[in-house]
Amino acid sequence: MANTRTRTVSFPVPQTSVDSFSSGTKRWKVFPGKLMFFCGGRLMLSKQYGIFVLTLVLILATSVMFFVFDCPYLVKQVSVAFPIVGGILFAFTFSTLMRTAFSDPGIIPRTLMDETEYWDTKLYSISNPSESQSTANRVVARYLDIQMKDHVLKLKWCHTCKLFRPPRSSHCSICDNCIDQFDHHCPWVGNCVGKRNYRYFYTFVVTLSLFAMFIFGSNVAHLVLRSQQSQGGFVETIKATPASLVEAIICFLSLWSLLGLVGYHTYLVSTNMTTNEDIKGGFPGTDQNASEMFSHGSVFKNFFVVLCGPRPPSYIDATAELDPHTAAMLQREREAHLANAQAAQVALDMRGGLAVQESVVRPLTPRSAVSDGARPTRSSSSNHATIAVA
Repeated sequence: MANTRTRTVSFPVPQTSVDSFSSGTKRWKVFPGKLMFFCGGRLMLSKQYGIFVLTLVLILATSVMFFVFDCPYLVKQVSVAFPIVGGILFAFTFSTLMRTAFSDPGIIPRTLMDETEYWDTKLYSISNPSESQSTANRVVARYLDIQMKDHVLKLKWCHTCKLFRPPRSSHCSICDNCIDQFDHHCPWVGNCVGKRNYRYFYTFVVTLSLFAMFIFGSNVAHLVLRSQQSQGGFVETIKATPASLVEAIICFLSLWSLLGLVGYHTYLVSTNMTTNEDIKGGFPGTDQNASEMFSHGSVFKNFFVVLCGPRPPSYIDATAELDPHTAAMLQREREAHLANAQAAQVALDMRGGLAVQESVVRPLTPRSAVSDGARPTRSSSSNHATIAVA
């Protein structure tokens, strides 16, 4: 008998901390994406938090060494201001780091199944007005052109969140969520940087740079003063207080990247742009001058709006309870996933263990409604729908 190659196929079924959806369940317990929630949904963090732990260790270890080994000598020989200024900078640095890491960056909620079905039908009718909607392999619009302030922007359909991403937003593959005014995913803070936590990220980078410069200058002053008073010179001073040399090396190596980061983000704030927009060279669409529409006309206004303007509320409201309609839609979506997974597994068994080419996703979505042969290219005119927004 000929050997038959088999492969285990996994199907995407929603992973939550509850077995079923019901009204009254906290939203954070059933929230999709690669996030961890704490304190009843009030705090969140990316599941890839290893580098964030390294950031905490470096800041805390350097700060402890500074207050233990440098401050006593500097207070006695120079001024009591060293621990006071150091304590203020440490408090600002640590608090802004926590706010950046554990706050909602501006996650855009995913659409429910009934809304996905609506967009599936609506966009198909826009892009294919002369064809029957009962066509097996339907071609739906993948881009939506909108007009805002005499500029045309192209909104892209997110296959994961099942929505047209608003202007300036993007999908983070690490957190697996669409982020409003997405800047970048920063592994050093263990979170995305977006509209709701960018001001905290910018303040963290600035205060960390000032704190590193302050510690480095204090280390140099400590080593020079002690070496002048020591008969053995600089070598004996290093042997007497090696922690000061370690702090100085850490701060010196960190300052180059920190100062560059401060300068770059100061430029972005002054122009009211994001890292994602700057790297991509503007905004996707037919009008490449659309970036001008987000500037407030002057550097000072841009700084004020970005850093001091009103902070928008969380779109996901993770601490709230599910309403009956949302719970019913989530339960229906889970049942559809399970039914598709079972049907695909049966089909796999009937084919003798041959590999399934594509994972099963929920029906009536733009991704699942198009087969390999019928999937349009990026340049296809049927991929676009145009809507004018006042």
